[in-house]
Amino acid sequence: MKEIKVFLASSEELKYDRLAFSDLIRKLDNIYEKRGIRIKLFQWEDFDAAYNDKRKQDEYNEYIKQSDLFLALFRTKAGQFTVEEFELARNEHREKGLPKPHVYCRDLEQGETEDKTLTEFKQRLFAEMGHFFARYKNEDGLNLHFVMQLQLFENSQSEQVETDGNLITFCGEPIAKTDNIDFFAKNKDFIRMREDLKDLNEDIRDLRLRQASAPEDENLKNRIQEKQNKRNALQEEFEHYRKQILRIERQIIELQGQEINEAIKRAMEAFAEGEVNKADIILSEATQGVAQRREEYIEHKKTGEQMRKNLLADIDALLLKAETVLSNTEKTIEERISEAFEAYREADKTAKEIDCPAEKYIELLFKYGIFLATYSYYKEALEVDLRFVQLSEETNGQNETTADAYNNIGNVYHKLGDYDKALEYHNKALEIKKDVLGEDHPNTAHSYNNIGNVYGNLGDYDKALEYHFKGLEIKKDVLGENHCDTAGSYNNIGLVYYRLRDYDKALEYQNKALEIKKDVLGENHRDTATSYNNIGVVYDYLGDYDKALEYYNKALEIRKEVLGENHYETATSYGNLGIVYKNLGNYDKALGYHNKALEITKDVLGGKHPNTAMSYNNIGNVYRNLGDYDKALEYFIKAWEIFEERLGESHPYTKQVLQNIAIIKQKLEESQGKREEPKKKKGFWSKLFGE
Repeated sequence: MKEIKVFLASSEELKYDRLAFSDLIRKLDNIYEKRGIRIKLFQWEDFDAAYNDKRKQDEYNEYIKQSDLFLALFRTKAGQFTVEEFELARNEHREKGLPKPHVYCRDLEQGETEDKTLTEFKQRLFAEMGHFFARYKNEDGLNLHFVMQLQLFENSQSEQVETDGNLITFCGEPIAKTDNIDFFAKNKDFIRMREDLKDLNEDIRDLRLRQASAPEDENLKNRIQEKQNKRNALQEEFEHYRKQILRIERQIIELQGQEINEAIKRAMEAFAEGEVNKADIILSEATQGVAQRREEYIEHKKTGEQMRKNLLADIDALLLKAETVLSNTEKTIEERISEAFEAYREADKTAKEIDCPAEKYIELLFKYGIFLATYSYYKEALEVDLRFVQLSEETNGQNETTADAYNNIGNVYHKLGDYDKALEYHNKALEIKKDVLGEDHPNTAHSYNNIGNVYGNLGDYDKALEYHFKGLEIKKDVLGENHCDTAGSYNNIGLVYYRLRDYDKALEYQNKALEIKKDVLGENHRDTATSYNNIGVVYDYLGDYDKALEYYNKALEIRKEVLGENHYETATSYGNLGIVYKNLGNYDKALGYHNKALEITKDVLGGKHPNTAMSYNNIGNVYRNLGDYDKALEYFIKAWEIFEERLGESHPYTKQVLQNIAIIKQKLEESQGKREEPKKKKGFWSKLFGE
């Protein structure tokens, strides 16, 4: 069984922190044992200089050399031997790559003062070594830092550190409270959102007490609903913010132990104090002119080793900038996405030119690819993901991470409508997973599911069902019938039967999925809402609009309750209701729901997201039915511009909206004769249709 050896050096004044850390190690050992990994802890207490026994110290030094991770804890002083042990660990790391050294300094209590030895050590730590130490206020801070550090060491790309209310968990186990972590507790946005949530919950409670004596008061009912919607939307924003803050912290921990520059150090310190905007400003200033520095390096390549080191630091600053700006609530969503995109792009350009170390470049490409796919830059994501796979395989060979990367590429091709390519990469992912994980593994079943989805879009429904049923059987055997992943397979099978126009079977499997989700997750869960939505889709196609509205409204109410008004899944529900009302000929209601969907998607996902384009397209369809062809054309063009930019001209969505534009063009010509093309659209028809 693989071992990860951890050496902890500290003074007697931190004995309670050592005890708490030992408890954490025991918890982590239990978690990792299931993965075939043991976590082993070595400890040495640096009581004072007089305690030294040369034979023992030599023995401890050997333990340090054998360790994978070295932690030095300080509070008021820097003991001689703890400093020596840190320097030994750092020298070993420079020469052999292990152990990875980290320094942690506990915040002083009121009345405590920092010894000169510690002050001088901390100054020397950065000035001579470029090493940034981590501050922690209590055991929670140390726990969170170390768990993230451990994840990075074992090269885990998954985000297993999560927020759950006020708790921070790792693999479901609580390891810290957000209130005990400074970058949460001192963050103005975090405090504001938490207080606003508290106030809204108190308002709702007071209104419900009043309602108890006036249950028929419609005004009270409306006010309660309004407050609930605000609360739910804010709760979703709050959870997203907490997760993004954790991602920044993970990025910072990556940089700890590396040689960093002054700007990154100041940005880290600002973030530690909860000042996200300040950290963003520092990093923005620091990364200005990186393109010029890169060009200067290319020009003087043969004599530019120091310039190369500076540019490596620029890469670190750009990656931290990308994560930080996404959390800067003082900027609009469009500004955040645009600045993050630019930071990643500059980091990538720089890495290409300066012979960036392979592992560093792999990490950069991994993060860049996730960002691009998340914010619907699918064509760019594809190019980055392909480079990631190539470099990762050249460096580390094929493994589970490679399989996940192939899976990501397959998903991007799927989004782009290139189903043959999607199939190719999902099959590559499947073969690796079968080899590494085995046939009967949930992750292998996930690949079967992905392949089934592609065959569904290709119209090969027999193949789609074959792969979905393979995935279903694995999930039932490994996870059981009553599991959400099993429900996911039932849902996918139901979608295939819907496409086969076997609506009885479609409803049968969608209802199976719904019953499992209600049983496991409860009525008020976003996944339960998805099943209600999917059943609504079947009834909509059957022309049973009353049933469709019933299920769509159930999905909407759950989504508003759980996710809030301002969420893209809530927007999807509004859009579906708009489609039903269009089919019913109630165009006013249809426009009302579609415009709600549009405003939410623009606000949450940005003005150039495919979901935003879909809302434009839906509004265009309503105006076409109303005979307002000028308005219809306006919205179809907006949709086409986004689809063409983000998905490409060959994507089915792009082709469909182009067809809609062609129909409108014909309608306008029939009603008005060959109309003169407006100057602002000069050449537009020829651009689209080659005229």
